[in-house]
Amino acid sequence: ELREYESKGLIAPPSTQTISKQAKREAMFCHIKSWQSMAPPFAKDFVGLVTTWTFEPMSVTIAYLMRASMFHEAICFSQAIADCQAALSRMNQFTAESEESIKKT
Repeated sequence: ELREYESKGLIAPPSTQTISKQAKREAMFCHIKSWQSMAPPFAKDFVGLVTTWTFEPMSVTIAYLMRASMFHEAICFSQAIADCQAALSRMNQFTAESEESIKKT
């Protein structure tokens, strides 16, 4: 759950916009529903991804992307952009670390 990631300090709390807990639930529901209405291969992939989070936690990058999607559905575009930027920053950091470890081997 995204609140748990925030409380543990894994992701920063929303910095530009926020909404009520109920609005967050509704926005996330709408996001998941929109994925399920897509073509079967995409919907199946998304359901599979969400299912894996019951066995292992989502990455910080995915947490930011999921929260960005939630805020996008809630029409909180400035927070959605901020979360996408945080996710990109994490991905760039991961890529740089991966490239560095490859050079060492």
